[in-house]
Amino acid sequence: MTTFSIANDVAKYFAIIPALFAAVYPGLDKLNIMHLSSPDSAILSAVVFNALIIIALVPLALRGVQYRPVSADRMLRRNLGIYGLGGLVAPFIGIKIIDLIISLIPESVERAMNNSVTNTARLLWAGLRALLVLTIVTGVIYPLAITGVAQGLFSDKANGSEIKANGQVVGSSLIGQAYNLPLKKGQQTPEPDLKWFQGRPQNGLGTNSVNTQYKLILSGATNRSGDNGAVDGVCPPLGKVAENTLCYWVESAKAAVIKDNSVPGYTVKASDVPADAVTSSGSGLDPDISPQYADIQVHRVAEKNNLPSPRCRNSWTSTPTAAPSASSASPPSTSSN
Repeated sequence: MTTFSIANDVAKYFAIIPALFAAVYPGLDKLNIMHLSSPDSAILSAVVFNALIIIALVPLALRGVQYRPVSADRMLRRNLGIYGLGGLVAPFIGIKIIDLIISLIPESVERAMNNSVTNTARLLWAGLRALLVLTIVTGVIYPLAITGVAQGLFSDKANGSEIKANGQVVGSSLIGQAYNLPLKKGQQTPEPDLKWFQGRPQNGLGTNSVNTQYKLILSGATNRSGDNGAVDGVCPPLGKVAENTLCYWVESAKAAVIKDNSVPGYTVKASDVPADAVTSSGSGLDPDISPQYADIQVHRVAEKNNLPSPRCRNSWTSTPTAAPSASSASPPSTSSN
């Protein structure tokens, strides 16, 4: 509908602009490629066509478009062909037909219509002036005023709650980051750097084909139902659960959490794994983890950094309700994805 609407406006400009301004700027008369009979007829034809096309499009908007499982590029070509090209051609034909009908109307009736068209043109010019003023006020003055207030009163939040290291922005306290080892030869997915607290899942959970590993191109979750992959309301164990289902991703994440965080002298049980360790937030970008998830990572982080476990635990329990986040509990030199 948007494509059709934008394309639809092109033809109307070829009718209205010459009619309004050709007397002042004769060169604009070249835009009258439809050879409409008069400026008044051109404006009236465009207005009538616009009213008719809105009425015609209402049923389509209410009915919607039938879903078709096609690729994005094919859908784009189809929509550009039907709604783009159609929206470009239909107004030229429709406005010209309406103009021909108007030109056949008797002169006495036409004079009465001309007065109405003159008033319409006057209203259109007033509307254009109002549009210009409102554009300047709401599109320039207001945004600059709000930006100035935001920068003056709470610049840190207005600039995205940035985290800086050595004078450089390395992340945001509101956006999680993945801390992974460099890709090895032949690897498709990097391994997590287990020296640091890990955030919520990013691969598969809370991601889509564009947003992986907290990339800020697009946020979003999997949009899978809570029982996706479940059998009788229960997720089967790995090896029996269907791949590319929510249950598969949850069970895979749980197995990885148990494996990565079980160290000599400390074994993570399946019942110890909290929900945020195997699922993402709704946006897929949440940097915070629960104290329970942080607690089962303490022993692994302590071992990888040759530190005593109490020291690692004290690093995030100095505030009673605090827990590490994927944006701040890891090396400050790591850049934001």
